[in-house]
Parts: sequence; C-alpha cells; structure tokens
Amino acid sequence: MQEELNNVELTKTVADIDYNPDHKSLLTALQERIPDFAFRLIAVRDGFYSQPGIIDRDGNRVSNSLDVWIDNELAEANGDANKVWIRHKHEGLIKTAWVGEMLYLTAPSGPEADDYLQLEIMCEQEMTVQTLFNSDPIWVPEDRHDLVFGNCSYFSDCRRTLLSPFRYQFDRLTNIQPYLQNLAKKAIDWRDQESSAVRLFRDWQESTPGISGNRYCDHWFAKLGRHQPSLIPQWADADGGLELPEIFPDCCASPYGVMESLIEFDAHAGYPFAWYFYMLHGNRIGSNAGSIIAEAIEDGKMKPLPECDEQVLLRWNNQKYGF
Repeated sequence: MQEELNNVELTKTVADIDYNPDHKSLLTALQERIPDFAFRLIAVRDGFYSQPGIIDRDGNRVSNSLDVWIDNELAEANGDANKVWIRHKHEGLIKTAWVGEMLYLTAPSGPEADDYLQLEIMCEQEMTVQTLFNSDPIWVPEDRHDLVFGNCSYFSDCRRTLLSPFRYQFDRLTNIQPYLQNLAKKAIDWRDQESSAVRLFRDWQESTPGISGNRYCDHWFAKLGRHQPSLIPQWADADGGLELPEIFPDCCASPYGVMESLIEFDAHAGYPFAWYFYMLHGNRIGSNAGSIIAEAIEDGKMKPLPECDEQVLLRWNNQKYGF
C-alpha cells in the first residue's frame, strides 16, 4: 500500500539533501525516502524569488524575514511608513532574496490521466537584490507596500553578492486528482460547462495517448494557482517545448498540408496526437489547425485520425476551449 506523504517530513527530507547541479542527489534521496512513488524531474523553470530578508551595509544579518521586520517597525511607528523610512533611511540596509529555479517532479499514483502527484522544489541561493531605502525625499514611502518592495532599483547581476550556497527547499506537493475535483466545483459557470482543466484530462484519457498507455505526467506538468484553484498545462522539458515547430495555418490552408505538418509535429514530440494538446496550450499550434482538420473530417474530405482521436477533436471543434 502506498504511503501517505507528509509535508513536514518532506520539508525536512528535501532540506537535508546536498545540492548538485544535475539534481541526482535529490532524485536518489526521494527514491530512498519515498519508494512507493517514482518521482521524475519533469521540468526546471528559473526566475523564482522567495523569502526576502535584510542585511546591513557590513553584511550583518538584520532579519531573515523582511515582512516580519517591516510589520514590527510599523507597529512601533503606529503604522506610519514615513516614520520607519526616517528611522532607517541612512543605515544602508540591503534587501536579500532566495533566488533560483523551481523543480517540477511528477509521480503517477493511479491509472487515470489526472492520477498523479506533483512535487515542486525550489533550488535556490540567497543573494543581495536591492538597497532597501532611498534617502532622497522624493522617494518617501506612503505605505507598507512601498516599504516591502522598496523604492530603489534592483541590483544588476554584477552588483549582486552571493550570501549562501545552493539549497533545496520544499515548496508544495499536490495530489492532482482531488485538486482538479475542487477546481471543477468552483469553475462551473452559468452555462453548466466543464472546466477546461477537466476537459483536458478527459481528452487525454479518451484519445490515443491515454489509450496507448502514455502517462500524462510524463509529458506535461501543471502551473497551479497560488491563491485560488487554477491549472494551466506546461510541457515537460524532454518533449522539446520551444524547439518544436510552430503550426499556425490561416483558415484557407489545405487540410492535407496541415495534417502532414501535424503528423511531423507528433514525430518530433514523441507520442501520437501530441499536436492536439499543444494546440490547447496555444504556444506551438494555433486553433485554426484543429478547426481545419475537424471540418475536413465533418465534410467527408478525409479521415486521418483514429476514431478515438477524431471524436475528441470533433467534440473540441463543437465547443472550443484552450489555455
């Protein structure tokens, strides 16, 4: 029986793992700690910032949490942001942040397309990012937002100072199937339509990729909402992504030429009917491609797809959706 994953234990497990650039140590440690779930590193995305702190001009730690420090300062100043600024504007305080990449790992937990776990782990190091306060009177902060986000330009890469080595930091673990069920309950609109995310997984399950045993979580992961349920599909790094060809035919394009391009696209992506799911994502393939093929099928001009894929495509053409 598969074990229940505990976020507290995962946080400690991940924090104890030594960093290495290819993340093999992370994958090995997760496999040893969680043998019931075969987590795979699906994608790495950079540009993430977290947990801002403060140091002084000499590099001494003022606070590990900018938010907590600002709130304490505001409490002492009776909520007056100007007083906080006056008190500290000449101290040379520097804002730090943990900067790095988000690692997306997935593990199947059942037979259905949405039956998987998604683990998100930050690979980050702390660095200086910005002088906290500008002493020029034209930059007087008006509120907490101004204090937290600062009124100085961010440091260029050459001005940033590294304060720590890389570390792994647990971000979140999501069981996609119940997450999707919760999203679906909130997404039903006045026309009683299924949410796009629900349709996405149903389309995978009922088309060639799902029927032939291709697991959704081997090829895609999800960008999930932080403050309310939302799901946007993102392709796995190994599937090529931006290296795949773009197919954006105009409405008058020949269905035969379009279909030939789509078949070639699938060959590059590595699994059948991949073009359809990239079309839903919208970055590589335009919706006109699907409409052209669907209308040619409905007009009896061609029958280029297996029956299951044809049904999925025609259903989409009758009620379009995407991300």
